[in-house]
Amino acid sequence: VRHLAWQVADTALGRGVRSIERHIKARAGQPMRKLLRLQRAEQSFFDARDEFLAGRVVWSDVAARGGYADQAHFCREAREITGHSPHELARMLKSEDESYWIYRIWT
Repeated sequence: VRHLAWQVADTALGRGVRSIERHIKARAGQPMRKLLRLQRAEQSFFDARDEFLAGRVVWSDVAARGGYADQAHFCREAREITGHSPHELARMLKSEDESYWIYRIWT
């Protein structure tokens, strides 16, 4: 997202905010709002993974640090993006289940 923002900024001198958002959508194929949502979720997933592997994850704390309104908001967003609750996802990442290989590469 940051790299994309810099690319757009280079060509955006004198343009309005909406014009810049359209430019980002044309380059990324996703609206800026969705890209920022995915970036926030990704960072929260990384934090949750590290805490889960250390054996001290508190989901409400992960949600609060990620800027979510509450734990339920974080869980809903995780389920929308991955199809799993944060706990299920963290548990499966720790297991050797081959069907979750893409998540292990990503993290």
